[in-house]
Amino acid sequence: MDNRKRVKVCAGLLGAALLTVTSVAPAATQFFQAPVQSVYPQGDGSFIVIFAQSSPSCSSQNNPQYFFVAAGQFGVNADGVKGMLATALTAFSLNRSLSIAFDDSTPNRYINRLAVQP
Repeated sequence: MDNRKRVKVCAGLLGAALLTVTSVAPAATQFFQAPVQSVYPQGDGSFIVIFAQSSPSCSSQNNPQYFFVAAGQFGVNADGVKGMLATALTAFSLNRSLSIAFDDSTPNRYINRLAVQP
């Protein structure tokens, strides 16, 4: 194969790879902090956090807004779900604010990290 053909093949492969990579929608990480209104465990091990106020950075117009924690979503595994459930329940029982990072690019607004605030 001569050099021109190699360049064309490489350019074609590179273009296909870039098209594949750029077509994946990135997560739109948003941050929010508020008191927890309720924690709603689901039968599959996931849970939902509902806050006492709506997040202005969330694209959902629902009231209340539901924020989900689930294994396999937004980089969270099963052990992470368990730890975050304990943290969310602690914030709820102490009537403290919970700060979260969530993915606003999906309708479920998956949380991947959270912390109880003093």
